[in-house]
Amino acid sequence: MEIQLGYGCPYLLHLHLNKTVKKILYDPMSQLKLKKYFMRLLICLYCLLSVKYALAQAPCYTIEPKTLQHDFVLVIDRSGSMSGLPLQQAIRGAQAFIGNLKTGDRGAIVAFGSEVRVVKELTNDRKSLLQALGSIKSFGNTVLYDGLVKAASLAIQGDSNGIVVFLTDGIDTGSRYTARDLESIGRTEGVYMYGIGLGTVDEVILRKISKSTGGMLETTADPNQLESLYDRVLVSYYDSYGEKSRKTSSYVVRSMPSGRTVSIDGKTVGVTPLKLDNWKPGNHKVEVEFEGGIWSCQSVAEQMHRTTIDAREDGIGRDVWVVSRPKGASVFVDDVYVGMTSIRPVQTSGDDWADKVTEDVHQLRIPLLSRGEHTLRILTMPDFDYGSDQELSFSIMIGDTDRVISVDILQGNILYEDGSKKYVRDRSGVENAFEELDALLQEK
Repeated sequence: MEIQLGYGCPYLLHLHLNKTVKKILYDPMSQLKLKKYFMRLLICLYCLLSVKYALAQAPCYTIEPKTLQHDFVLVIDRSGSMSGLPLQQAIRGAQAFIGNLKTGDRGAIVAFGSEVRVVKELTNDRKSLLQALGSIKSFGNTVLYDGLVKAASLAIQGDSNGIVVFLTDGIDTGSRYTARDLESIGRTEGVYMYGIGLGTVDEVILRKISKSTGGMLETTADPNQLESLYDRVLVSYYDSYGEKSRKTSSYVVRSMPSGRTVSIDGKTVGVTPLKLDNWKPGNHKVEVEFEGGIWSCQSVAEQMHRTTIDAREDGIGRDVWVVSRPKGASVFVDDVYVGMTSIRPVQTSGDDWADKVTEDVHQLRIPLLSRGEHTLRILTMPDFDYGSDQELSFSIMIGDTDRVISVDILQGNILYEDGSKKYVRDRSGVENAFEELDALLQEK
């Protein structure tokens, strides 16, 4: 018997039966060659299985570091009903809150009435924050949900823990974003939301939003109690998450479709989208229950890191990148929130614009969107009045390749990675907000 050893992967064993079986049983050289072959074969199979396992596991989670710094965004209801003592006490309580922040923590101020206004961007300059609070005047209705969405977008700008603390004395009237949108954004982005309700508020909805993100809701009918409630919220956050984040990790588990039961290490912990804090570092098996079966991911949780898991029912799909004008828009796929477009500028004039988008880690990437038709809904941030056309919905087909989409929300135009264009909205005879602004400037 002659043994020929191949050096490819996998190896081939050619046994030419031109001699007796005795040779392989008693010939030391034949035995040695056979042993070497099987050793190479085992190594080759191990490598193949390792690569296959890595490819299957790598896309199921990502890890990002979080600093010990905390970013607080205070949201103040400045609607007409807050006029007088309520607004005065709200500002006083917020100023005391800012004064009690720990060294290194930052703050920002958002006010809402009939519209949303960023009064002060994130900063650790306490004096400027106090002055910004003092400039708030009461006016208008109550676009509460829009104000909270804008606050969430500020809270996630850095690599710190983002906390939104809102005060309102009424029920939302006229927001483009819904309570469901807000809850999904808060949990998916890992933002803590704490609320203070004064007088008549929708406690059921506000408490659900706060609780689902790891926060809480405090209520009172007495404006003079607002300062103590602000203090209670700050103490609660620091006690629950402040120092504990040094030794623990956090999870965000998302799925498409959403509303799926999540288990970690065999224990049911909630439904997607799910935000989990103060989690024990280590290796954890995360399972998401779909109608067709159980999706599983062997994940890693590290101290001062957030592990994000994107579960997909079929596990097969293509990545989709989305950029928008205006920048920083909220994106929903089949009514599931998937993220905000980047505020980094993108030039789409060159032939290689799509390649540049996929190479930029800051751009919004939707992983493993399943094959078939999907509906995308994109909404602008609510802190600027772009006119009536501030939302765009359209369908997209996912096939065998990744997709890159550039969306002009105001014009209703969509540019795809292959250079093709789609016009979702008829803009004939209608000027957008920028054109109107240019016309006003020319008149002056």
